[in-house]
Amino acid sequence: MIDYVEIPRSFETNGTAVSQVVIERCVDKAISRHPVDKYLLLAILDVENGREGMIRKNAGKTWDLGVGQINTIQFRERWFKHEYKGVNWKELAGNTCLNIDVAARILELRISELKTGESIFNAVGHYHSKTPKYKMNYLQLVMKKYFARAKRIGTGFNLNQASK
Repeated sequence: MIDYVEIPRSFETNGTAVSQVVIERCVDKAISRHPVDKYLLLAILDVENGREGMIRKNAGKTWDLGVGQINTIQFRERWFKHEYKGVNWKELAGNTCLNIDVAARILELRISELKTGESIFNAVGHYHSKTPKYKMNYLQLVMKKYFARAKRIGTGFNLNQASK
């Protein structure tokens, strides 16, 4: 039986915009703990388009929280209970740096699940969903943001991150 996080519907909110400076500061802090590609994490955050304090109900019994739109299903995961002990949904939605740290950890976990020869982009798709249809749509959006950022800042594509 899955234990769902109960959030009263009255708490659903669009939250508050967060400056890019704050997001990048939080990303830098998160990647110092979780060694993932900074620009990949930023691309995921761009696609998620979350906001500080954002609480959004999904079609099922789960909710997406904060800047990284962290799904409340994560609260039942062993790693989350261990590494983020005592963190509740209000904190995760309202604390941008904590939210981004969890997003980086999820990406790090998805990368660690890759089999030899699998593309890092498979892990990116799994950040959102393991269902192929949803994973591929999401992956296309993230890749578009990633490559646009790489082009804008002149970094190109980091081939060392392309596969495990």
